[in-house]
Amino acid sequence: MTRKWLTPEEDEAWIALMGLVGYLPAVLEAQLKSDWGIGRFEYGVLAAVARADGHTISMLELSELTFGSISRISHATSRMLDRGLIEKRREGGSRMISLTDAGWTLLRESTPGHLDMARRYVFDALPDGGVAELTRVLTPILERLTREAPHP
Repeated sequence: MTRKWLTPEEDEAWIALMGLVGYLPAVLEAQLKSDWGIGRFEYGVLAAVARADGHTISMLELSELTFGSISRISHATSRMLDRGLIEKRREGGSRMISLTDAGWTLLRESTPGHLDMARRYVFDALPDGGVAELTRVLTPILERLTREAPHP
């Protein structure tokens, strides 16, 4: 099979995408660590648990929602448990995670600054109609990744 090089247009888009997926997470991570002492992944865990039915979620579901391995989820939730942000319990064969009052407080207090960063560096940079276009472009890529690529 002959490998096909990217076209100049594809190469330009690829370089921009790689810059975005490298730089934006680092900026968000730095803000959350500096302001709240949690990483972007831990913030994502808090947000996913808060969105779950009954504000409780299994480790497996959490892994799927955060794109983290069970090992990564286990390490992150152990650190969060030590800080009193979550509670863990067994329910049948599943390990379940719930937010504590401290976890809710941290999520509630950290979200405005986190969303300010998202607005500043993503949404405010887009032209009119850009949010819908961004969603239109990114959704099929994410769908393909979650359907075809190995889970991290």
